[in-house]
Amino acid sequence: MMARDRLVARGIVGEGHAFRTDDGLRKFDVGDQIVFLKNHSALGVKNGMIGKVVEAAPGRIVAAIGEGDQRRHVTVDQQLYRDVDHGYATTIHKAQGATVDRVKVLASLSLDRHLTYVAMTRHREDMALYYGRRSFGFHGGLGKVLSRRNAKETTLDYERGTLYRQALRFAENRGLNVVRVARTLLRDRVDWTIRQKQKLADLAQRLRGVGERLGLLDLRQTQSPKEAAAMGAGATL
Repeated sequence: MMARDRLVARGIVGEGHAFRTDDGLRKFDVGDQIVFLKNHSALGVKNGMIGKVVEAAPGRIVAAIGEGDQRRHVTVDQQLYRDVDHGYATTIHKAQGATVDRVKVLASLSLDRHLTYVAMTRHREDMALYYGRRSFGFHGGLGKVLSRRNAKETTLDYERGTLYRQALRFAENRGLNVVRVARTLLRDRVDWTIRQKQKLADLAQRLRGVGERLGLLDLRQTQSPKEAAAMGAGATL
C-alpha cells in the first residue's frame, strides 16, 4: 500500500473507488496496477496476471491485460470476481510471464538461479536489485545465493502456521487443490518423522560405538534369566 500512497500523493493516480476483494476493501483508480490472484476462464485471467486499470467505478473496474496483439480489456465486477489486489508488489512466482516497465527486486535467501532469472527479466526499461549485505554475507555472498540450484519451497516451511493456514493459502493462491495440498502436508510430515527416527537411530549407533571405544559399555554378553536358571539347575553345593 505504501507504493500506491506515494502515487496518490504525487497525483499519478487518484484516491479511487471502493472495491471489495476477498482480502478486504481496496480502492482502485485509472492507472492502478493490479494483480489477479485466481484463474477464471470466463474472464480469461490467470493467477499472477498483471493488469492496468483503464476504467474505475464503485465495485467495478476495467483492466487492460496482455501484451502487443494479445492486449485486451476485461471488466471485473466485485459481485462475480473478488480475487484481485494492487499489483505494485508481488511474489516472483506470480510474476512469471508478466512484463512491466520498471522492476524493483527485493532479494531473499530463498532465491536460486531459476527464480533470479525470472525476477530479473520482467522489465521493459529498467530493474533494480536490493538485498541485505549482512544476511547474504553469512551465506557466501549475493552471487553464490543467486546462482545456486533448486532452492525449493516445501510445505514444511509453513508447518508452524496455525492449522497450516499459510501453506493452504500459499497453495490456493496458486490455483492448487487444497485437499491435495493437505495430503501432501501429511505425507511430508510422515516422511520427515521417518527421517528423524532414522537420524536418531544412526546417532544412537554412533554413540554406542564411541561408548565401546571409551570403555563406557560392558561388552560381555549377559545371561538371560532362562539361561541362568538352566545352569543353576544342575549345580550342587
